[in-house]
Amino acid sequence: MGTKQRDIASFLESECQGFIYDTARSFVSKHSNEDSLLSQIKSLYIQGQYQACKDLIQLLFEQRHSLAGSSEVMLIRAQMAFEEEESIAETCTWLAQAELNNKKCPKTKLYKEVLKARQCLKDGLYQEGERQLVGLLDSEYQAHAAFILGEHLFWRSPSTEEAVALLKIAVQDRPGFVKAWATMGFAYNKMGLKDKAQQSFSQCLEFEKDPERLAFYREQLAS
Repeated sequence: MGTKQRDIASFLESECQGFIYDTARSFVSKHSNEDSLLSQIKSLYIQGQYQACKDLIQLLFEQRHSLAGSSEVMLIRAQMAFEEEESIAETCTWLAQAELNNKKCPKTKLYKEVLKARQCLKDGLYQEGERQLVGLLDSEYQAHAAFILGEHLFWRSPSTEEAVALLKIAVQDRPGFVKAWATMGFAYNKMGLKDKAQQSFSQCLEFEKDPERLAFYREQLAS
């Protein structure tokens, strides 16, 4: 087993990093090649295990693994930045790196369309932004398109039920999407559905790591 594989095995063996597998050896034997490792990164992301996913990506960078230059890996990091902090600056930094690594990557171009639609809403071009996002609901990035559109409809129009339907799409695809769960909780409260609101805020507690935000969501549960 090569140096990179030994280092990855040692890393995955540590439960403090959030990885739990039968043995590091079995993991490496199954996921030592690029396709298998990329599949594992995607799986961690889809399951909402963001910290574990970020740790694994960071390890690949530190070990100068060939996947560290993968546009798909950069795109996953961009999406996690958006979901965890809704940090457009960090999201765009990862997205720019993905585009730099592969200018012809269709996934990168598609995700740029999602962010452009969001910017339309921010600029007050509501009809244009909404139209673009509706067109992206059947894309690979439907979770983010649904969240952006659902959040927009909740805060800027009385379309609460439509907003909830969109937010459900977001959390079904991305169970660790705390901001989507939180917005759904506020929407349910607005609709007078307290039990469903509390279920949504309970999901926030399951995935949120920031102490201040955890305290805020606990307040929502207690109210």
